[in-house]
Amino acid sequence: MSHNAIPKYRRQKSQTSDRAFVDLNGVRHYLGAYDSAESREKYHRLLAEWSANGQQTRVEKIQLTVIELDERFWEHVKTYYVRADGTQTSEVSNFKQVLNVLNTLYARTPVNKFGPLALKAIRQKMIEMKWVRTSINKQIGRLKMIFRWGVAEELVEATVNQALCAVPGLKLGRSVAVESERVVPVSDAHIEAVTTRVSEQVWAIIQLQLLTAARSGELVMMKPSNLDRTGTAWIYKPASHKTIVPVTPSFFAKAMYVSGMMRR
Repeated sequence: MSHNAIPKYRRQKSQTSDRAFVDLNGVRHYLGAYDSAESREKYHRLLAEWSANGQQTRVEKIQLTVIELDERFWEHVKTYYVRADGTQTSEVSNFKQVLNVLNTLYARTPVNKFGPLALKAIRQKMIEMKWVRTSINKQIGRLKMIFRWGVAEELVEATVNQALCAVPGLKLGRSVAVESERVVPVSDAHIEAVTTRVSEQVWAIIQLQLLTAARSGELVMMKPSNLDRTGTAWIYKPASHKTIVPVTPSFFAKAMYVSGMMRR
């Protein structure tokens, strides 16, 4: 059966019975007397649940292991965390990291046996891996999200999510986790020092970044078609962004010309 094919309402008739069934992912589900209203209702209900669950049959919560939950969640990640152009966001790699740690320690553990102590053990593993405290807190938040998603999909008991939420994040100065170094701005002297060592295009981007505080990735993708030049302040509107960056026409025209974008 192809991935998009709809499982059929089928009949099994013998001398002693005449009943309906449907095969979902290789598992046969009997629906009741063939062509009865009850069997038709059960067929459509199972089909709707199967479709809503990504064309997978429901698994009893007590039977599901952590790695089986992770496999289902990973399919969700790959289709949910995408930009408008279809490319994946950085959250995909972030979840991949936390799933690797989770599966290393608890792959075969039943999901409903995973609790606060297991969560703390994973956090300790991240500390031993020398991840910085703030990153550990973010990754533990993502791990909690996996089980919260499982609750919404009726794969995990709600009490599991509630218990995991009771574990607080690591506090500054109250854990042995590595602290990240404070990010400080580059001095003007260091910026000026690279003037003759970078191309005109890169230097234009550096100047534009100083004036707008835009992200480097947003600036290198700039195109004139992304600019709203109808007002006194031009508005840069990339296809994907977190903020809208206002820039002055005079400086932007100079930077765009230097970088060669105006001639494209």
